[in-house]
Amino acid sequence: MRLWDVLEPLVDSASASSASSSSSSPRLLRSKGMVWLASRPDGVGDWSQAGADVHFDFGGTWYAAQPESEWPSDPEELEAEVRAPWLEPFGDRRQALVLIGQRLDPAAITEQLEAALLDDAELESYSQATAELEAQGAGAGDAAGALDLGRLTIVEGLFKDPFPEWAWAEPDEQQEEEN
Repeated sequence: MRLWDVLEPLVDSASASSASSSSSSPRLLRSKGMVWLASRPDGVGDWSQAGADVHFDFGGTWYAAQPESEWPSDPEELEAEVRAPWLEPFGDRRQALVLIGQRLDPAAITEQLEAALLDDAELESYSQATAELEAQGAGAGDAAGALDLGRLTIVEGLFKDPFPEWAWAEPDEQQEEEN
């Protein structure tokens, strides 16, 4: 079971139960957060859902995939955003989701989400692929912090990914382009 396999029924319950709010079934009202997909190792997945309205977009680049020169220069921001969540060997990559609803079973959902994580064999495949790329000099980004799409293509091929493609521009760059 993978992330979408866990979230899709919850999202479906939100749209189905919106018509009948008196239902005794679980009802997901809102969810949001950031996720790390093995198929998109350098990009933060920005998840946002309200009722049947779901958005899953590129939310930026994990600091672990950026040169340190791109990290926050403010010591408090650096500590909060980079150093505090840092865990070797993955850096700041992580899962952080909040689900708000009615009659949800937190223990069951947590168990399903944990089952959606890579197993040991998949994690080993992922680690080998990324280590080989690092050894070849195909780092996460160039000196300016631009993503290496060749690296992403190789790692993406290891795992099934049901989500739509992202625009791989930083969120502030996307907003500038839209204006």
